[in-house]
Amino acid sequence: MPTDMDILVREEYELRKLAREEKSVSDDILHAHAKNYSSKYILVYDEDKIFASLRKKIEGFKKNDETPEAFWARVQKEKRDTQEKQSLVLEQLRKEEEIVDLIKFIREQGFLRFEYKEWFMGAEYKFLELFKEIAKRIGLDIETFFLSYGIDDVRRFFTHGEKLSQADIEARKKMYILLQDGNERVFRVGAEAEKFFGEIFDTQGTVSTEVRGVVANRGKVVGRARIILPRDFVQIEEELEHFKEGEVLITTMTQPTLIVVMKKAGAIITDQGGMTSHAAVISREFGVPCIVGTYKATQIFKTGDLLEVDADKGIVRIIKRI
Repeated sequence: MPTDMDILVREEYELRKLAREEKSVSDDILHAHAKNYSSKYILVYDEDKIFASLRKKIEGFKKNDETPEAFWARVQKEKRDTQEKQSLVLEQLRKEEEIVDLIKFIREQGFLRFEYKEWFMGAEYKFLELFKEIAKRIGLDIETFFLSYGIDDVRRFFTHGEKLSQADIEARKKMYILLQDGNERVFRVGAEAEKFFGEIFDTQGTVSTEVRGVVANRGKVVGRARIILPRDFVQIEEELEHFKEGEVLITTMTQPTLIVVMKKAGAIITDQGGMTSHAAVISREFGVPCIVGTYKATQIFKTGDLLEVDADKGIVRIIKRI
């Protein structure tokens, strides 16, 4: 677990401070806040929806008796306690230099990955005005632009005036896959991408009742599955309303907008990710059993399935189908 004050803690602290303001919080203040924590607002191009969500959170913190300063002090203490426990473990392992280095590396990456996300995911919102202008010049709405155009396509438009055909746009909006295979870059779209995905991840074979993945946090749980596919910020917030305490959260990969349900989850299962993924780091912080990198949990299970999660062995089984 990271022991530094990560970006999620810093954002909550800032929102708690805004909740203590006597005057109403303006759109300009919310805009500046969202830009500072923009990785939470990917796939949202309507700022009114972002502002409404932030105001809802601020109102929630107004009802909380804990002051921003008390919140910060509490989290600092939790981090210090964790650091002390880690120091004891590292002391016991001091002769195992490779293991100690690996532990320190994972801890550091668990912290830094949140910082990196601000740029490789948050850039979409940080530079939204620029992207809107590019989309306007191409003649597309901003959502269609993001779902279809890559950097090479944008370059060809500005250098040669070339645009994607409507057929290409629709195919890419349905599905596209880009991966590096040695020195070769493989790009597939539409039905071809779906077929390729099915072959790689074996989603077109026989119906399975279990998946296996990487253990990110140990534990055993039995609970009902709840599939949440992170499409956009607004859709996720709507799905969060239906999540029940102790359900097994199953998603492609978690993101900061899912923090609320991750605290309530009996276990967390993801298709993607490794030991330093968002799901792995947060599951260890909250003490929730977690298995990542299953590749196809979101396709094998359905919301309502009764599952047995064995996060000691990295196996999830269906006890009873819905």
